[in-house]
Amino acid sequence: MTRAGLVALLAILHALACVTLGRSALPSFLLASHLAAKLLAVAGAVAAFASLPRRGGLRSFWGALGAAYLLLALAELPAAEAFPASRSAAGALLASSLLLCANGVGVAASALIASELRAPVARGAGSLRRLLLYLLAAAAVGAAIGPGLFAELGRALDGGGVTAWASGASYACDALTFVLLVPVVRRAVALRARAAAAPLWAFTASGSCWLLFSALETLRSPSGATALVPAEGLRTAATLLAGLAGLYQHEVSAGGARAAQGEGAAGGGEGGDREEEVAASSREG
Repeated sequence: MTRAGLVALLAILHALACVTLGRSALPSFLLASHLAAKLLAVAGAVAAFASLPRRGGLRSFWGALGAAYLLLALAELPAAEAFPASRSAAGALLASSLLLCANGVGVAASALIASELRAPVARGAGSLRRLLLYLLAAAAVGAAIGPGLFAELGRALDGGGVTAWASGASYACDALTFVLLVPVVRRAVALRARAAAAPLWAFTASGSCWLLFSALETLRSPSGATALVPAEGLRTAATLLAGLAGLYQHEVSAGGARAAQGEGAAGGGEGGDREEEVAASSREG
């Protein structure tokens, strides 16, 4: 089984567990599974960060992405139903603040990679195609999460408190993140089947799963416990795919470094081309 297939299997099993677990066991299960998935995403981002050269926008992207998932993991604790503090005003405020920070850092990470991979501004057909891609992404976002975003903003304006504002901000950040995937997809397509495309496709899949997660409404499991049954599977997939993207980037970097060392030992080689393969961050022509 491929690693992407394993992620899909784990996401399905997670969603099935949300359906079958009773009300008493579900909160603890959700807390443990959310923490485990997000810490795995942090580990993947750290591995990618450590494998890249010290200077470079791509390394900054992985550092920011790891920080975002670490904040998301920390936000789970005060919000978890398994803890009495989750029912206090202080717990809700802390969880909402961490969630706001995590989403802000996540959008900054997406902006970093979009800037790193963005093609130079061009005129003519190339510029028009890029504009159309951004418009299509914005339309998809509007159709997927527009109603939820406006509903949460309305609730916030009606006095829903910091929780409503944090929820609305999460919708908005998911929307921005998805639109910022346009340069990532363009670069991945340009790389075709090269190994350097794998982390870009995995990160794109992660962002797409987060968008679908935001689009789904809360469902009720047969046990009577409220759970985002299909959305929980998407949440798990999105988080694990982010970690998988980091693992792919680490492997690309390590493979490129070994190849560069081999070429150096042979007395030559095109180091510049290998560096492009390692970082996967050269701009589109």
